[in-house]
Amino acid sequence: MALPVGKAQSALSVSGAQRYVLRNSDGKALVGSIFARASSVKVKRRSKRKLTWQRAISRLRRETFQAIDTISDSVESLTKSVTGLTAQFTRTNNDMVGLNRRVDALAQEEDAYATRITGEIASLQSRYQVLAREAAALSARTSDEVTLLNRRADALSLEQDEYAELITGDIATLQNQVQALTQALAALTSRETTIANILQPRINTAIVVETDAGQVAGTLIEVGVDYIAITDASGAIVLIPIAQINSFQ
Repeated sequence: MALPVGKAQSALSVSGAQRYVLRNSDGKALVGSIFARASSVKVKRRSKRKLTWQRAISRLRRETFQAIDTISDSVESLTKSVTGLTAQFTRTNNDMVGLNRRVDALAQEEDAYATRITGEIASLQSRYQVLAREAAALSARTSDEVTLLNRRADALSLEQDEYAELITGDIATLQNQVQALTQALAALTSRETTIANILQPRINTAIVVETDAGQVAGTLIEVGVDYIAITDASGAIVLIPIAQINSFQ
């Protein structure tokens, strides 16, 4: 007797098993054994234990997979951290190499600078000794020159006294001469002012002027402070200082 596909028979004989043919969904015949009801309990227990183990295995598998995923994430994070640390170590190492090179260069520069400074100090010390000797010689020479200058100052002081006496006499003479010239100039200025005042109304009139250089005739066109201007017959303008006029008409 054929059973429904995917289901087992529940009521069986206790004495043993009967053979049956079961076809699956593809129509393929399956041969199985049908056991008695007494053995079905054992099968159920075994199936229950199997299911329990399968569930435990499934749970363990899921936990294992979760642990693997967690470990994978941790490994990936650690890998990234290691990669970052490696890069940082590489940069630090490069920086250390650069710093070592810089330290070596600075050490070389320091040695060169120390050598140069030592040479310059020695040169300055030698120059100082030379300058000290020159200063001593200059001090001695200056002392001698100061003595000579003091003597020369004393001599000049005597000469100055003598010259002051001469100058005083000359100044008195010059003052007298200046006074005489001032009086003469005042008189001359008074004469020029008088002539200018007389000629001022005769502007644009005919005039004849007698000077030490000769006679000048023409038209009086201007009377200045100390000169007059005359236009002669040729149209030329002749300037005559008032001080040189002897007479006019």
